[in-house]
Amino acid sequence: MHIKLNSVRLLLLVVFILCSNVYANIKGIKIETIDAQKYGTVHIPLISKRIDINRDIFHIGQLVSSKSTKALIKNEKYYIVSMEDASSRGKLHAVIKGEYLQRYPYNITILSEIAYQLSRNLMGENYDEKALSKNLERIATNVIRRKGFVLDNHTKIAYSDILLYERNTKVLYKSSDALRMLEEKVKQNRLSYKDAYDFVYGKSYPKKVLTSKSKKLKPLYRLVALFHISKNTKINTEILKLKPLREGSSPVEKFVLSKQDLPFRITKEGSVILAGLLRKKVYDFEAVAHTKDDESNVISFTVIVDEVHEDGFYKL
Repeated sequence: MHIKLNSVRLLLLVVFILCSNVYANIKGIKIETIDAQKYGTVHIPLISKRIDINRDIFHIGQLVSSKSTKALIKNEKYYIVSMEDASSRGKLHAVIKGEYLQRYPYNITILSEIAYQLSRNLMGENYDEKALSKNLERIATNVIRRKGFVLDNHTKIAYSDILLYERNTKVLYKSSDALRMLEEKVKQNRLSYKDAYDFVYGKSYPKKVLTSKSKKLKPLYRLVALFHISKNTKINTEILKLKPLREGSSPVEKFVLSKQDLPFRITKEGSVILAGLLRKKVYDFEAVAHTKDDESNVISFTVIVDEVHEDGFYKL
């Protein structure tokens, strides 16, 4: 009976890894938590724990914060939680806000590592909470096709979908095979910013990586475009012309739409063209303008389709 009881306790430690401190002189998993503002500096981790478990970092499962962890973190700040294989088989990270750590379980996976790789320039001395939050949300909407879990009845794709991602769940735009290739690079300590960028955005590595210090520069185009069009607008009609706010380092080569099944297209000159039948009342989508140097910004579109009455007035 005593042996069975110990087995149950060990199983609980595996599932709720961060709920206890376990140290031993055998190989295992090291988990550390640091303040995102201290990234890249010499510091003592906020939390450092060791888990003695016969699994690699890709098969750990969900983690939860213990009471001692919750007492050390602040809701409004971001933290980096890292998980390192003691046998030098790689290291994974997750960027997590304090308020999330206080309430929810999370997974540290290759997907959270990708988000971390694409957010490093907004941490440390360049720490910018708002920019970091927007960046993480943008990454999530580019890789997550549909929700796997719903928190607090929030049904829109959010960064929490990355933190709740589990291996082999069919929620991504890309195949799980692409992630497995990146996992192999993690095991070899060869995963790069370019690998992460190409997986998320599917385009070439940008020559210039913008940091929070360069945010004073105006975007190429307005960040939000909201407009009405008539339901009887003819196909191939120009319904909007995007006006650049500044000249980029080179001319715009193309606009890339976030969705493929839209009745709109955008020319490289910035003309938004009606390209198909209008079947919905509202269309929400994004576009990204790309220059040769991959200087770009995301433009969020909301197109409202107005009914036309016989008397000629729009129904708004």
